[in-house]
Amino acid sequence: MRKTTPKRKVPRSKETPIVKAALELLNGMGYFAWKLNSGDRFGEYTSKKTGQTSRWRIRGCPPGTPDIIVRLGRASAPSPTWAFLEAKRPGGKRSEDQEAWHREARAAGVLVETIESAADALRIVRQWTNWA
Repeated sequence: MRKTTPKRKVPRSKETPIVKAALELLNGMGYFAWKLNSGDRFGEYTSKKTGQTSRWRIRGCPPGTPDIIVRLGRASAPSPTWAFLEAKRPGGKRSEDQEAWHREARAAGVLVETIESAADALRIVRQWTNWA
């Protein structure tokens, strides 16, 4: 029997509690929001039937992609507006990749903001829904 590489725990970011709270609040208020994952994930598994070990890869969003995507407007809207939220701990700064993503998105007319709390997320999304 082949040994597999032990599973490595992916460290939680310091923004994880902010993202989780924002998602719970937004979805609880009737918005459709979910977490985006950037970066690739790798692993391996061993087939119970053949005993062969294979590797897998899941491609995430490009570096700099914000943490949360939110659908604005009604579910029946023919072409919904999508907006993005980048979570940062209070006083946290965006990385160069995040700055570039925000700059390019805004230039293309995409709604994107940085939040430091779930309350920030709700306040910003409510502002956007008044515009959408």
